[in-house]
Parts: sequence; structure tokens; C-alpha cells
Amino acid sequence: MRSHYLASTLGSLLDGELRFAPQGIDIELPLSMTALGEVFEIGPTHHLIGHIRGKEAIGAFTFDRADPGDILLYPAMWTADSNMKRRLIVRPSYDGEPVVGREAEQRAMLGKRSTMFISRVFSMLSHSLLSAMTQQSAFGGRSWTALVGNDESVKRAALLWLNSILALVNVTAYGQTTHSGRATLGVKAISGLPIPDFSANTAAGERARAVADREFERLSELELRPASYAWNDPSRHQIDDVALEMLGMDTPAARSALDQIRRLWCREPSVHGGNRRIMRELGIDA
Repeated sequence: MRSHYLASTLGSLLDGELRFAPQGIDIELPLSMTALGEVFEIGPTHHLIGHIRGKEAIGAFTFDRADPGDILLYPAMWTADSNMKRRLIVRPSYDGEPVVGREAEQRAMLGKRSTMFISRVFSMLSHSLLSAMTQQSAFGGRSWTALVGNDESVKRAALLWLNSILALVNVTAYGQTTHSGRATLGVKAISGLPIPDFSANTAAGERARAVADREFERLSELELRPASYAWNDPSRHQIDDVALEMLGMDTPAARSALDQIRRLWCREPSVHGGNRRIMRELGIDA
């Protein structure tokens, strides 16, 4: 990271605190940080799930792109589809057909479906969502991995957090950033991604889940800009405010700190990727 303030804030977050020196913020998180794989079962890779028709015939299902209005019988979150995935609740982009002779594999994959997913190849320049939900259970795919769990409140809290600025700062440091403006997460790496333990059976955990349940429907109606525009995206700001409230840290000072953190993060070359339009709006000399 170019900004040592941003790097310091991330380091504190991984230690279970929110520190931002310019604002004098030093708050201990009420929930311990844990690994995503401790909160959810991480779904299988696309190699096990199936393949796109006409490609190498691997996995249990053959997938075709779904048209609007189709009834999806074996839906899958296969591709990123950035223009179609701007809200927290999205529609799967592909539907599958069982491959003859692979019934055992199909039964195994059907048990790994979910309504919550995390992006494996997150482009800050075009993608709005690091995590998304579907209304019906679906498979993951090449671009999305299923996060399998039974507690809907935990899913809502984790989803809001994963699309907040603090999670975005985290994933750009944690993921592979060999391409500027993009963070890639392997399936095994997803399991270790740090996240507050929203499944905790504590007063703090109950509070986080209650706030998420109360605010989720409203936030799910918002349309988000690509992540690299987080500094001036009012919808993202609302998610950030709720993320702070889930952790009992929704103070004016903390909100002001997040405003500066958003601006610092968006000015990172690994986030704006040298995009001239974004740099111009941020006031950066190209």
C-alpha cells in the first residue's frame, strides 16, 4: 500500500481493533477476527461443479447462459457479469443440466449450493460486489465461490461487512494483485480471509446480526457503483455506516475516519489501476 496510514489501519483491523491515527480513532472490535472458513463452509471449485457447454467436459453439470425470465432448475453464479450485479441480491447467470452417468457427483454438488457467494476475481474498476446473495440456492462457478451456512442472519451480517470499505481494504492486501485494479482469491485462500466472527454466540454477535437483519432489506435495494468509486458512492457509504453500527462503532468520529479511509483506498494504484477517469475525479495527476 502506498499510504502507510491505510496499511496501519489494516494491520490494526487484523489485530481486532480499528485505529486511524489522523482521526485519533483507537477502538477495540467487540467481535474477534476469525477466518471466513470458520464462519462458512467454503464451496467447491468450478472443476467439480461442471463446465460451460462446448468446453472441456469436467464436473457434474453442463451449464448454459440463462435468459431473462427463464425458470432456473440448476442455477449457477458462473461469471462476474459486472453490469448486472450492482445490488446485494443478484440473479444467477447460468443454468445447468446434469451430465449423464455422474449422478453421485451431482448429489454431492447439490449439497454444496448456497444463497451467498464471494467473488474470486474482484475487479475494483468494474465490479461492485465482493460478495452477493441469491434468492434461491445456486452453485458457485468460475468467478464466484459459494459460502455455505444455515444461519441467514450470519449471512446478512457477513455480506454487508464484505461489501464495506474495511473489507475492501482487507481483500486488496490479502488477495493476489498481479493485475493492477484486481484482487484474485483462490478457493483455498478464501477460507483464510479475515472477517469478524458474526456467528459468535455473544451479546456483540447478537447485536451485529440484529442490525443486519433490520437494515438488510433497505440496503439490498441500493445500486452500487464499481468499488473503485467507493469514495463518492452514497450507497456504499450507507453500507459502511451499517457495518460500523453492527460493531457498535457508529460514532461521528468513526464515520469521519471511514470517509478518509475510502479516499485513501481509492487513491491506491492497486485500486484505480491507472484509470484516467477515476484519477481525474480523485484529483490525481495522470
